[in-house]
Amino acid sequence: MKIRRKDFGIVIHSYSDTYHALRIKIPSQATADGDYRIGQLFLGHVQAFARPHDLGWSEILEMDVEQGRRTGGTRRDRKRGPSRRLVEIAWVDSWTDATQIRASQPDPDFIRAQTSAAVAVGTPRDTIEMVAGLHDEQDGSVSPVLYLKKITTTTAGTHALTDRREFVYGRLETSPRIDNTLGRQGTSDANRLNTITIREEK
Repeated sequence: MKIRRKDFGIVIHSYSDTYHALRIKIPSQATADGDYRIGQLFLGHVQAFARPHDLGWSEILEMDVEQGRRTGGTRRDRKRGPSRRLVEIAWVDSWTDATQIRASQPDPDFIRAQTSAAVAVGTPRDTIEMVAGLHDEQDGSVSPVLYLKKITTTTAGTHALTDRREFVYGRLETSPRIDNTLGRQGTSDANRLNTITIREEK
């Protein structure tokens, strides 16, 4: 018996060449159906959360079931499709200090995708604003996103995603709300972000 993964992905940490097309190369091999099939191919850039979201995140397995009730009170439920995952994350407890973003000589606090790379991919000072901007860029739930739960910093140029639990392909279903906790707006504000919901797309 052979077990083949249905969903997988790869993160390219460093790619400096210019290109106008991408090609997928599949080694010659036997498959369960005797051919090669791609249900959905998702390509895009990675927007890293430099400040991790709060502990206490939630993942809900939502069943796609239609509930019907007949005369007399008996109920008949019918499965409409496969289950979906709902992921909920927030930056409520771990508020973000945005003071250094507007400082004349800001503290260079940042994260890198590779241990050997000198280019920063994010700063914990603007994670909340970045997440809100991501909603605007995707027009809310109009365009789907690929939520990566964890990306390991490595010396290698790529990171394979082989466990389906590591990522969720879905849509942003909540409007971002930024709440100020203290400080002056635009100079020394500390903010937090409400719960963000991502519903898996099938």
